[in-house]
Amino acid sequence: MMRKQGVRFATKADLDEAIGSVRQEIGYIRQDLESKASKTDLSDLGKAIRVEMADGYSRLAHQILRQQDEAHASEDRLVRKMDALNSVVLGRLDVFTDRMETIWRESKTLPQVIDAQGRQLGDHEARIKSLEGRTS
Repeated sequence: MMRKQGVRFATKADLDEAIGSVRQEIGYIRQDLESKASKTDLSDLGKAIRVEMADGYSRLAHQILRQQDEAHASEDRLVRKMDALNSVVLGRLDVFTDRMETIWRESKTLPQVIDAQGRQLGDHEARIKSLEGRTS
């Protein structure tokens, strides 16, 4: 066997060192792979996420229903208050309308009453003058 010039063959120590280095790299790769998620881990994680999302949707649905109930209750209270105010306003409007009708009637009859009173007063003055003229 001929040896080429400048070529150095690996010794047992060189091979042992290379094997140790490769084993160390394999150990790092193994640790790295062990730290990665497996299909089962991902599947379990997916299931956990779905359960958590379903719980979140359920809580959200309950919150929406509660908000709708509160809105309906507020609407009912508002309708009752509006009905009460409507009754008050209608009552006051009836009083105002009655008063206006009274004023209208008085405005129609008052001039006639004043005219009658004026005529009666004129008659009284005429009688007083005639009585005064008789006594003098």
